[in-house]
Amino acid sequence: MVCACGSGTGNCRLRWQFWTLLSLSAALQLCLWQSPLLAAEPQQPETSRPPEVVTIYEPGRLGGHGASLHRVTITGTARTTDGKPLKDADIYVASRGWITPGDFEQLRGHTRSDENGHYELKDVQLFVINNRDPHSRPDESDFIVFGTKENYGLTWHPARNYRPAARPEENEGRDRNSHVTRNAFYQNEPIVIDLQFDAPAKLRGVITDRQGHPLANAKVQLGHVDRSFTPTPNRTGSCRYLKQENPYLNQTDSFINFSVVPSTVRETYTDAQGRYEFTQLRRDTSYAVNIDPGLEFAPWQFTLMTADRARTSRDTVATGYDGEFNHQFTAPRDVTVHVVQSDSGRPLSNVMVTAHHIGDVLRGGIQARTDSQGNAKLRLIPDEYRLVAEPSTDQPFLYLSQQYFAPKRDAAEKTDTPHVTMKLSPAAIVKLKAINARTGAPIPGVRFNYETYDSGEQIPVSTQTVFVDYPFTNDTGEIQAFMEPGMRRFVVAEPYSLAQADGSRSERIKLTPGQITEVIIRLTPVESLPTHLVARDLQPRKNSLYAPEIQKKWHIQSELLRLTPLRVTTQKVSLHRESSFDTRSLLEELRALDPYQLPDIKSLLNKYHPAETEWCKQVLTA
Repeated sequence: MVCACGSGTGNCRLRWQFWTLLSLSAALQLCLWQSPLLAAEPQQPETSRPPEVVTIYEPGRLGGHGASLHRVTITGTARTTDGKPLKDADIYVASRGWITPGDFEQLRGHTRSDENGHYELKDVQLFVINNRDPHSRPDESDFIVFGTKENYGLTWHPARNYRPAARPEENEGRDRNSHVTRNAFYQNEPIVIDLQFDAPAKLRGVITDRQGHPLANAKVQLGHVDRSFTPTPNRTGSCRYLKQENPYLNQTDSFINFSVVPSTVRETYTDAQGRYEFTQLRRDTSYAVNIDPGLEFAPWQFTLMTADRARTSRDTVATGYDGEFNHQFTAPRDVTVHVVQSDSGRPLSNVMVTAHHIGDVLRGGIQARTDSQGNAKLRLIPDEYRLVAEPSTDQPFLYLSQQYFAPKRDAAEKTDTPHVTMKLSPAAIVKLKAINARTGAPIPGVRFNYETYDSGEQIPVSTQTVFVDYPFTNDTGEIQAFMEPGMRRFVVAEPYSLAQADGSRSERIKLTPGQITEVIIRLTPVESLPTHLVARDLQPRKNSLYAPEIQKKWHIQSELLRLTPLRVTTQKVSLHRESSFDTRSLLEELRALDPYQLPDIKSLLNKYHPAETEWCKQVLTA
């Protein structure tokens, strides 16, 4: 506050004191007026808790069982091996069942320890299998608490069980798993899991090829590793603590679902010099290991132990607490495959060339198409292969397979590329045509088999020698096929009504390489017979388990299927027999149905089997 005064300093002082008291009074009144409003403001609501139980699979929907999530709280203390509390350790819990869906997130919670080493995993949801027969096997969850901390090794507490029920009375005589029953956690019991952190085991190494060149970006995995040879991404692995067994479950102290461990602990890639390093491994532990330099290499899998062992083998390596492991891979080399016509030597383009390794299954560098000069460039590890050349669908040449050994690279070789030539023989070009013997009209939808000169076995006709495609005649009644030369007899395979027709088998015909052979099949379709004429031919078997009238009905149905020009399709359903499924009443009602009427079979099944059913179609005729 500013006050302008003259000579009268006393009056100025009085005015200053007055305004000061007035300001303090106003401020006090304003503060008192605002205080009820501040007190009336609502507090921030706490984070909502998950439900105590969440059903995720109804009974019978998970391998005949059910599954649910149960809310629990897990507490404990993180300490070092000398008993000191460990602050800011990352604590995790993972849960699974003896049946676990592949898409279920097994990592259920994460927290950190405080300055006293204490941690709390509050309201985590454990995965519980609701067993079909709880008397033989109770509802149960397997869970494991583990932790990581910089400058310490990964650690975990042996796996434990949680059962969402009251603890039963001990009965050593009748409970064959009394030890497991006694050590399980039960509903509303405190779950306390302490963790002990030890110094880490470290592992480093260099990955190179046999020429000493470093292999950069090679994947190194421990505990949870890729299955490199499966058609879809898949992983497996193992991780086991060697110094003790699991005292609670009478089994090895294994970390089964090791995939939940942070990837920075269990997976790395080599740098530009081929070097890799792990710094947080657990001591005295065995790990499944996978080293994969890339698709053109054969990955190597083995078992590594962070312990001192006197005896090792090719598939088991012990590196101790601070170890080094180096590995050399055989590097692939360029191989050129030259594909030509066997008679003229002209190059063939667009031919698929594949090298099948005699031994390991390789994933890259083993397949290529020939260019305009007939050359396919492959990248092969020196070893034995089976080379396969597959002409495209419009090329009248035969499939070829031949052995090949990719040579090792000599020290003096730098740019030399091995070459191998594959000579494809010409195929016989066959034009099959099906026509109606009475009208001369083409018959579409006919499929053929063929017989060779020295065998009566019928083999499906295909349009190429590379694959089996079961072709049918088009609207003009024709099929064109590239086949191996030789004597052949063609036989109608489908539809079944025409397979029984007159003229369904041709004479033996010689197929000449590189030439077109036309084969005309003149068919006389079989007339459908009345059911009373078909049934008259049946002589029921006296020693059959089935009544003569049942045999008669089945015979009529089979003859109608064989002779009909129509396509008949059935629907099949697989039913799981459960205690609530009244199969006897269903069978009685099915037997009472009129065999010549079409019932509402789905409504009938739902009457006795209300659970969801899966239907599939099956074609009885062509």
